[in-house]
Amino acid sequence: MALLDFFKRQPKYQENSDEQNSSNGTNEAVYSLNEDIYNANVDDNKDVNDDTTNLINNPRVLTSKLLYIELPSINTEIAIDYLRKTQGNVSLSSTTNTLLFSFNDNFIYVNNVKHIAQCIVNFSVDGCIQQIREDAFRQNWHWKEAAAITNKCNYEILLSDTLPVYFDYKQRAKLFIDFQVAIIKASNPQVVYAKNAEKLIEPQDLIECGKLIDTDILHPLTNIRLFKVAEGETDSIVMDTIGLDALGLPDIEIQFKDLDPAELAKRISQYAYFVYDFGDIILNGETVDGIIEGKKWHCDKRMSILSPERYVIHIIN
Repeated sequence: MALLDFFKRQPKYQENSDEQNSSNGTNEAVYSLNEDIYNANVDDNKDVNDDTTNLINNPRVLTSKLLYIELPSINTEIAIDYLRKTQGNVSLSSTTNTLLFSFNDNFIYVNNVKHIAQCIVNFSVDGCIQQIREDAFRQNWHWKEAAAITNKCNYEILLSDTLPVYFDYKQRAKLFIDFQVAIIKASNPQVVYAKNAEKLIEPQDLIECGKLIDTDILHPLTNIRLFKVAEGETDSIVMDTIGLDALGLPDIEIQFKDLDPAELAKRISQYAYFVYDFGDIILNGETVDGIIEGKKWHCDKRMSILSPERYVIHIIN
């Protein structure tokens, strides 16, 4: 039986697009080849058949930027009040350029040393906005106004978690989303730039995700991308996820020519949620449901076709 035969989670990404989701108020994503798909740089000499026995994605720090039109200020009382409701015992310390939030109920012992989960707000010296990767504008399917609003912003603050290797990935994901929501409520940014997902998010959208965190948790943490890849006289399309790798999980990747991107994106989202829910359990040669009823696709663990280089589950259709 295919691994996903029993898996019915509804994905974040839907085909219908211009209206907001009636259940949570968030914008739905539209994936279409008529959108701004652009050519990807691919290493034609990369050996995709390398031994994958020891391929893993090492967890990385989760980071996001909050972007503002006006110089921001953070009401720390609002932030702490929200975090104590969602995360329990929280304390705050500060320096000239940082705010350090310690989540004292979330800890782990490593070699008899207690490590407490922490998240940091970093202020740059002048607070001015730094460069945003072009991919964040080109691959932002769910929020049409993202580029226009981002281009109006002048200031930023950087949010991050700490000790990514020590804590369970689901614990980190929930905590970091709660942390972002708290700082959003305390400072009213115009844009959230999820760096690991290379994605621009409307702040209220992220707040709504926090309310529906069990069903929508990957929206602030991952993105689905589309790229054209030249193959001789014809082009193919690569669709992948980005962001699961920061949690230490494999991303999803598929290369195709004649599939419907909108339907495929919904299926890729389901694969991503499967990996998030159950972990890195899909083995080489196992099958998943395709987008045509009864059609099974095979899985191949390998390094990604596209940058950033990371470990993926490549779907063979």
